Amino acid sequence: MASGGYRSISFAPINPVVDMGAMSLENPVVTFVTFTLVCAFVGWITNVLAVKMIFRPYKPWRFAGLAYQGVLPKHQRHFAEELANVITRDFMTTGEMVSHLRADKLIANARPILDRLTERFLDDVRAALPEERRAFLQPAMIDAARVAVLAEIEKELEALLGELRTRADGLVDLNTFVADRFFAIGPKRLEAVIYAVSRNELFAIEYFGGIFGAVLGAVQFFFAAFVDMRWSLVLVGAIVGTVTNWLAIQMLFNPRHPKKFWFITIQGLFPKRQTDIAFKMGEIAAAEFIVPREIFELLADRAMPKTIVETDVEKLEAIVAERMPGVASAVTSLLGDDGMRLLRARLVAGFPALREELCREVADVAASHIDIHKLLHDKVASLSKSTFERLLRGLFSKEEFYLIIYGTLLGALIGLIQLGITVALN
Repeated sequence: MASGGYRSISFAPINPVVDMGAMSLENPVVTFVTFTLVCAFVGWITNVLAVKMIFRPYKPWRFAGLAYQGVLPKHQRHFAEELANVITRDFMTTGEMVSHLRADKLIANARPILDRLTERFLDDVRAALPEERRAFLQPAMIDAARVAVLAEIEKELEALLGELRTRADGLVDLNTFVADRFFAIGPKRLEAVIYAVSRNELFAIEYFGGIFGAVLGAVQFFFAAFVDMRWSLVLVGAIVGTVTNWLAIQMLFNPRHPKKFWFITIQGLFPKRQTDIAFKMGEIAAAEFIVPREIFELLADRAMPKTIVETDVEKLEAIVAERMPGVASAVTSLLGDDGMRLLRARLVAGFPALREELCREVADVAASHIDIHKLLHDKVASLSKSTFERLLRGLFSKEEFYLIIYGTLLGALIGLIQLGITVALN
């Protein structure tokens, strides 16, 4: 035993890559580089494989009675629900979408729809009029009625929007809508979406794995003077895999704010890229998950009755008589009792087709006033760094845990392979 507690060291020529139990001090630089490169490789490859194992395989692989599937594909429904919870809790609800609608802008853009509705109604009135009375339906009378109807709609639209806002979340549960859309894209598209948002950060996990592995390799070199590393390869591999993955994840989030060390300023990748990530998240959400046109069409579909009966038309007549007595009087005097009965029947029969068209057109007009991309981008970009971190880590907490576990297992496996090679060559 050498003085100072050091173990005896063989000076015989060795293979410095595989014989870690007898480190040669005749070539300390070569041995140091070997330790550093091997651990850098272990740190890098374990992180690469761990990231891939989060997404792959898409479908379960079965071997020896066991099944393995990527973490996200296996838990996609849970992930979709968590994402939907985050969106509706922190960023958007159906009611908030409705709150961004402005009555004056809606009226301006809905004029073509209102004109078509007026023409349809006039067609029904003409059909219900006796031939000899159709000449009384003059353009001046029609224009006056149209102006009165538009003025009444403008006056009531703000109140209607307010009522719709209070009912919107009950009519369309955005949480369920987003979760279903996210789950429906499938694991392959899910992987593409996550890479589109955080490609740089996922690559950084792999990159930092190599760097931290190299640092641990340098530390391992000095420990080799005290401990027979040959039979500790499995443990060392597991430690390198665990520590490199853990450190890489921490580097994604910390430090939250820029910190200067000597001449270098460092900051966690997610906080540093918060604005860019917000832009991409808003873009993807607006294109695939929170599609205003689809949501407003669904909202209109659920807000409007499926069918109407003559008593519903009579209630509408009472409202028109109260608020637009001139229009109501002109129509009833022209049509008479028989004509009014015929008009009601035509309105009831034509309502389903009219309703379907209205749902589409109202959704188009409403969606043109909502820029979901900008709304979500502004909200994510304005989050505090701590809230932004909590949001992301809350979404990926399960995946973060598996990433570290996979690093441990893969590092141990590589260490076992190294040990096997060492034993075989000796």
